[in-house]
Amino acid sequence: MFPLMPLAAALVPELPLLMLGYGLSGLGWAFWGVQWAVAVQTRIPADRLNRVAAYEVAGSILAVPFGQVLAGPASAVFGVHRLLAAGAAIGLGCALALLAVRPIRRLALTPA
Repeated sequence: MFPLMPLAAALVPELPLLMLGYGLSGLGWAFWGVQWAVAVQTRIPADRLNRVAAYEVAGSILAVPFGQVLAGPASAVFGVHRLLAAGAAIGLGCALALLAVRPIRRLALTPA
């Protein structure tokens, strides 16, 4: 549901629809966060869990400033609304690509 956030901002709807897009996106983030945490904690061996979690958090945290640095120049070149729409499309494409991988789709169905 992440793509709803940049898509809602790109479309510049009335405030209630903007809030709905952000709210649904937030629900998706919350659900994904729990699923991710459970998958990592149940699929990674205990003796490697700390290292894997550290790399994952470091990678996530390091990506934020790079995105923030690129956002200004990219929005100047492409326009804010087009950049947000592209972000929504890329987010949707990434989610669909992950869902196309059978082991990922079956992850919640198979015991750890």
